[in-house]
Amino acid sequence: MKSLFSYFPTTTFVMELKSQLLVIVSIPFSDATTDLFCMLYRMKVNQIIKGFNKAVALFYYQH
Repeated sequence: MKSLFSYFPTTTFVMELKSQLLVIVSIPFSDATTDLFCMLYRMKVNQIIKGFNKAVALFYYQH
């Protein structure tokens, strides 16, 4: 799983928590967010992963 997130075109932070992974991903546009959640859902359906939880944090940065 860790190597999968290394292919993302953004900086990812992956940390192991017992038998789970915490993955923090910065996604700059909504289509990629949808693709990420669809990928995780397909992995669950195909029993590659047991499940996943998601949270969204929005940050506003003004130059």
